[in-house]
Amino acid sequence: MAMVVTIIVDTVGTMSTEVRTTRRWLMAVSVFGIGLLLLAISGPRILAYAQMAMVPSSVARSLESGRDISTTGLDEAIARYENATFVLSHDFKLLQDLGRLEMRRAAGLKDPTQRSEELRSALVTFEAAIAAAPARPFPWSLDAYARSELSVPSEEVVGLLRMSYFLGPQEASSIMLRARVGGRMWNFLDDGARQFTENDFRKMWQYSILRPALIDIYLENTLTARAAIRRAVLIDKSEQKKFDRLIEKTLGDFKSRSR
Repeated sequence: MAMVVTIIVDTVGTMSTEVRTTRRWLMAVSVFGIGLLLLAISGPRILAYAQMAMVPSSVARSLESGRDISTTGLDEAIARYENATFVLSHDFKLLQDLGRLEMRRAAGLKDPTQRSEELRSALVTFEAAIAAAPARPFPWSLDAYARSELSVPSEEVVGLLRMSYFLGPQEASSIMLRARVGGRMWNFLDDGARQFTENDFRKMWQYSILRPALIDIYLENTLTARAAIRRAVLIDKSEQKKFDRLIEKTLGDFKSRSR
């Protein structure tokens, strides 16, 4: 009887050991599987941002500040961004900045055909950014600006401006782009688009840091657009004096640079 008990105990002990071993294997396989899944999820992002790490920080700063970027710097940055968006195709910020770099490169091209091709490439990129994050206003603003540079039908541009305004009426970067496009296309805007464009003019004047950009928009546009800007921002004589002084300063600076 004692022998039988011993055999049963040994058997139970062996089974318990086998169960624990099986559980360990299952746990190890599960952990390994989870690790592979996490690697599959994070792998593209790691590869994409490895490319971004090779873009000089000065390029990003210049892109935000409006300072010039060398042709070589643009080409290298665009190549890195293209590699990054190839493996991370739904990151709206990467797509948005790639399109902005493409617009920068287009602005430096003298050949009209090459410039149009580069702008159309930027359009494709902005459309991808909109698809990736349709609730973000800035890609809509950028798309509208690029299309206005290509002189596409005004209805398309106005529709994009309207979406940008609906999504981000207070976003400073979108305000500046919308105001520039709206001023350029003033004669083609409907009453609703004119109203929100005037709101953008007014907001630019309210923020002193944006006033020089508003003066640039004023000087580069037609008399009807200029009248709209003055109507939107000049609420009294003191504001009119500030506005006119800023115009004189801007024109004086331009003449000094032209000498």
